[in-house]
Amino acid sequence: MGFEGFKFWFCFSLFFLLYWRFLNFDSRIQYRNLCLLIVSFLFYASWDWRFLGIILTSSVLDFVVGIRLESQKNEAKRKNLLVSSLVLNLGFLALFKYHNFFIDAAEPIFRFFLPSASLTHLSWVLPVGISFYTFQTISYTIDVYRGTIKAERDPITFLTYVAFFPQLLAGPIERAKTLMPQFHRAHRFELDAMKKAFLRILWGAFKKVVIADRLAIFVNQAYAHPEDLTTLTTVTAIVFFVFQLYCDFSGYCDMAIGMAKLLGFELSENFRRPLLAGNIRSVYQRWHITIHNWFKEYVYFALPAHKNNLHRGVKVLFVFSLAGLWHGSGFNFLLWGVMNGVLIFSLDPLIDAASRTQSRVLGIVTRGIGHAAVYLSLVFFRSETLQEAGVVFRSLSKWNEMNSLALSEHFLQFGLGIVELSVALTLIAIVLLVECIQEYSPAAHRRFHQGHGLFRWSSALVLSLGIVLLGFYDGREGAGNAKDDLAQDEFIYEQF
Repeated sequence: MGFEGFKFWFCFSLFFLLYWRFLNFDSRIQYRNLCLLIVSFLFYASWDWRFLGIILTSSVLDFVVGIRLESQKNEAKRKNLLVSSLVLNLGFLALFKYHNFFIDAAEPIFRFFLPSASLTHLSWVLPVGISFYTFQTISYTIDVYRGTIKAERDPITFLTYVAFFPQLLAGPIERAKTLMPQFHRAHRFELDAMKKAFLRILWGAFKKVVIADRLAIFVNQAYAHPEDLTTLTTVTAIVFFVFQLYCDFSGYCDMAIGMAKLLGFELSENFRRPLLAGNIRSVYQRWHITIHNWFKEYVYFALPAHKNNLHRGVKVLFVFSLAGLWHGSGFNFLLWGVMNGVLIFSLDPLIDAASRTQSRVLGIVTRGIGHAAVYLSLVFFRSETLQEAGVVFRSLSKWNEMNSLALSEHFLQFGLGIVELSVALTLIAIVLLVECIQEYSPAAHRRFHQGHGLFRWSSALVLSLGIVLLGFYDGREGAGNAKDDLAQDEFIYEQF
């Protein structure tokens, strides 16, 4: 049961009424948190109830370890407690997510020494959201070990922090010092904040259901049949995937942040207009901000201090390699991470130097080259294998000569009709326009939220109508067959 389903919003509406009418009072904090925990576990169990055992084991262990870390004075024993937490949490992650990847990497070595050796691949389903809540519990344990936060003594509060349903499946990854205290107090019902949260949920749903799912039809067909691509359709598929991924994940985060706000909780911002970033480094500082901060805090700064740019480059490559593998268990994800680490060191100095010159055109060109390089690297992110990525890249050189009719027919074979393609391009332009206003005209953005309510209600109506009229694809002419496409109705990051 995902955020985009009617069943979820019906259940959430009932819980919203119950929450503000009976639960959110100073005298009922524990009951409120218990209800939040039950709802969160039911939400998670709706995917597969067996996954509850993993998140419960991980949470209970880190709850106990946190208390013992705070009371233990012997440093060697404290390190052993921290290591036990890391081994179990990362062990779950390695077993469920990376077992087959490790087997594939080790198999050539085993075959060299033992030609008859046969290594076992596992076919079980990856628990949804395991990468997100695992990193959340690990950050808690490390923070307690470092003494930057106090250990949580209430098991209900801690379990609710880990399993809080708005951000359970795909983040934002919340630090205990920012989210945990919010479970210790009652929240005020603020009508203006609720209206703003509702509008943000609509915008997130619009980006997911109307934009990302529409672009997914073309992208899925293109990557399912990469041998049929030409230069123009390959470029279209690459650009469409950038916006699909962005609207899908940022749409999820908008909905998660909005839902949490409807319950009185503040979640961290996870996106800050990365498509308008000035260089490659800034793209990742603005994209999936909480995971970027996690790797910076718990990996990059935990490594030995760099003495020169070479050492710094090695650290950046290592962190980006881990970030690539965090997204998926495949050599394509590893290569994607390494490529972006290299791009930061090879292109960012040129982009930064060009931005300091008097030539505005040069600055725009180098900035565009940087973004194009990032978008091309996402071919590895989207491809199932390195071989498939190679086919897509080779398709960039297919400058077939076509008349307008043949070109139109070629585009149509990837699932979207002419009208739907025009709608998709218009929607991409709308997203860029909205983000340009937020980035370059913050005063106009503030006026929208603080000015006359007619603008906000009109926007809510337009978004609602857009979701209803443009967000459902089965049976629509020129919109492909949604049931035949590769799960475009699910959030991409839920699989991580």
